[in-house]
Amino acid sequence: MIMEQRYRRLYDFVSTIRVLCILVTISYVIFWFLKTINFPFIKYAGIIFNPLTNIIKTSNFLNWAIKYKNFYIDMTPIIAALGFQMIYFMLQPALNTIRALDRRHRLNKIAEKRLEEKLVNENLKEIFINKTLEYTKFAILLTLNVKADINPNMIEKNIDTKNMPMMEYVRIVNTMRKKYPTCKAITPGKLFIVYDNFTIFDDFLSDIVSEVKIFCSENQEKGLVTEFKIAIDAVEEAGRVSKILEFLEKISALGYSNKAISTPAFKMRYELNSQKNKYNLETIGISRFFESNTDKTQKGVDIELFCLKTFKTK
Repeated sequence: MIMEQRYRRLYDFVSTIRVLCILVTISYVIFWFLKTINFPFIKYAGIIFNPLTNIIKTSNFLNWAIKYKNFYIDMTPIIAALGFQMIYFMLQPALNTIRALDRRHRLNKIAEKRLEEKLVNENLKEIFINKTLEYTKFAILLTLNVKADINPNMIEKNIDTKNMPMMEYVRIVNTMRKKYPTCKAITPGKLFIVYDNFTIFDDFLSDIVSEVKIFCSENQEKGLVTEFKIAIDAVEEAGRVSKILEFLEKISALGYSNKAISTPAFKMRYELNSQKNKYNLETIGISRFFESNTDKTQKGVDIELFCLKTFKTK
């Protein structure tokens, strides 16, 4: 049993006394037996045992000798042995009390530690929330790919599948700016949009997806298949947009077609929205991204990615 040091010392001290009581009890019984049979030299052992037996003999209300034939057998050593045996049993509750005190002490220490951990965790959680709230913007990278449904030769000659995505990016930007005038967008062969209001993310993404669906539906009538990739990240107020774009391009290159994929930073910030979120972010696994260092070596970083899915309605 692992006990606190001070209780362990007290427990060991009481246990030692109990062991000594057993040894003394046995010694007095042996002394009584040898004295009864008049064992030679027993009087020398009496130097040790007689002081206590003489004290017992001073009690006048009991007769400590038993008559056997014509002899009287002195029972005071047995009485002394019984006394030490009683002390042995009386010390057991003391050991139980020490164990109970130690257990209570350990429980109190555990409770104090848990309270301390709770306070630390609450403090860390507050720091984490405040740090996460510094991500005031979100960034969306949309990539469109148009190709023939069956046979490329069956497409009308006047349809330019290579330039169609670029034209669609411009159309989506113009449409989105009518509803979200402050959104910033660039189209480097892909549509990269940054917006500074996290609370309306659900509506913002839904509008983009709606525009993409319109584009896909129009292309389907022309015998074309449209694949889209959406990568999403959170952006700090003073964050470098160019770094975010580079990172989202790496996510887009992983090939998750017709899905909206987010970073851990976006997931943490999105889940802090006060309103009920429309999307559920399900993990899709951990991917390794590589960055070049100043010494032209590449360092790998494992990042968990999440897929945005609408909650199932009952």
